[in-house]
Amino acid sequence: MQIHHDRTANNPLANPEREPRVARLPGGWSALVVVMMGLVYFSPLSAQSPIPLKATLLSVQSATVSEAADALRKAGIALDISALDPKTPCVVKLAKAPYWEALEAVAKASDARIEILDHGRRVSLVKRGAGKEASSLEGPFRIVTRQVNGRLDLAMGNSFQELELLVHWEPRLPVFRIDSVPRVTLAKDDLGNAHSAGSASAFSPVSDASSHRLPVRVMNVPRKATAITELTGQVTVTASERMLPFAFAPLGGPFPIEGSLPRGVPAGSVRAVLTGWQLENINGRKFWEATLRLSYPAGMPVFESFETWLGENKLRLVTPQAVALAPDQIEEPQPGREMTAVYRFAAAKIAGQPNGPGWSLVYDTPSPLAEFKVPFTLKDIPLP
Repeated sequence: MQIHHDRTANNPLANPEREPRVARLPGGWSALVVVMMGLVYFSPLSAQSPIPLKATLLSVQSATVSEAADALRKAGIALDISALDPKTPCVVKLAKAPYWEALEAVAKASDARIEILDHGRRVSLVKRGAGKEASSLEGPFRIVTRQVNGRLDLAMGNSFQELELLVHWEPRLPVFRIDSVPRVTLAKDDLGNAHSAGSASAFSPVSDASSHRLPVRVMNVPRKATAITELTGQVTVTASERMLPFAFAPLGGPFPIEGSLPRGVPAGSVRAVLTGWQLENINGRKFWEATLRLSYPAGMPVFESFETWLGENKLRLVTPQAVALAPDQIEEPQPGREMTAVYRFAAAKIAGQPNGPGWSLVYDTPSPLAEFKVPFTLKDIPLP
């Protein structure tokens, strides 16, 4: 079964905010990325890691929030501080601190809080005010409380506290699905009572985002309780270490053409092969048609027929002038180990011969996917 997309009308290029994800993530499935003042270092992943994805490590030394933002910017991390006075005191001295730990340290030192915007793709600092968020950090993931509402189910006679958690991750990471409801193993109030919490066994898809909201229902909390002193649990995530930018050139053949990766980027047993690139006449219109064959290793997470992890995949035709063109029609397969995808570019929109010298195709596809649990512990959550 193939999924067909016609992008002939009003076809923008792939979201430019997503494209840097490839450029900002040197390393691969088996590498720990360390970014320090714009330099990148690698070290092996620990086999003891609770999750297979490691956090970016940052070094920050600053006296003001502006200096902190500049240090992060030199390391390739954009932090929006437009809501703060750039001269706000922010005394921070960190060496190789995990991404979210570094950002929380900068926020705390400047009496600010982290605000996640644009579906997690943009991180900013705003004045803390009366904010009472609780957060939990694990590798490249951060889980934070956003809202608490007291509820009463009149039909069942049950009362509960409904918590909204926000889980977000470093924007460089492609995440494809996440638990619709986290699994809570402990919910305890300030009176010493333990409570049950609602659960579910379904996944929610994640598409073109770096954050996701999670509901938690803590049941039968007495009115005298003023806080949930501890909320412990885990959320299951399906993600990849990075997107792999396979390049195909020259486009004049012979075919098939094996995709190549930038130097130092491991393929992780993923293959991308261009099996055809030719001019086709479809319903009276001419298209340049690319046929790609993808191969993935065994043991990847299983997706249901209605799920996909190909939403982040993008093919672009690159001109000799380095201008990237997006396809007008796409035929995507169901995800699996062996897949064939077809992309068509309207010939009328292309100036020149796209099978000549200097033309290339670049295809982004994820490194092998992994499914893992992200543990969290949130403390001292105030109740309304």
